[in-house]
Amino acid sequence: IQSGDRDEQQRLLENLASLRENWFRFEPAATTYQTLLTFAGDDLEEIEYLKGIIRNYQDLEELQAAIEFQRRLASKYEQTLQPQLIPSLTLAIARNYRGLDSLTEAQTYYSATYSGALSQGQTNVASDALQDLADLYLEDEQLEDVLYLYEQRLTVERLSYNGYGLM
Repeated sequence: IQSGDRDEQQRLLENLASLRENWFRFEPAATTYQTLLTFAGDDLEEIEYLKGIIRNYQDLEELQAAIEFQRRLASKYEQTLQPQLIPSLTLAIARNYRGLDSLTEAQTYYSATYSGALSQGQTNVASDALQDLADLYLEDEQLEDVLYLYEQRLTVERLSYNGYGLM
């Protein structure tokens, strides 16, 4: 790309990133999205480029790299006053830490997801966080903690009037 027009360069890089992603060339796509971060003219573009990077690192199963950019995205959501998007993101971070066997970090993010989601009325995300955390404790045979988490999950399901979840 040798054009002096910054907008044209950005458009071409966006097309290149999209093509690479569609061709399952996730590593070059992630790199292209990282380059696009330097072109981001506003928060919306930066958020879209961060999502692109995260998607490609997830597809590559490079969870540590995905976590780094997920944290940046969470900060961007805080800055742009979009707290409703954070619980789903912190749940994804927790799951990535679990995939890396970083169980302490996973537990921290599951707990943050639960409290953040519940405070925003996102009972489905709160329930998912509790279920994942219970699964984690079940693997470690911490049965008292599992029982407590299931009781909490029932409370969340009652709050959301979720008959299926209550079963």
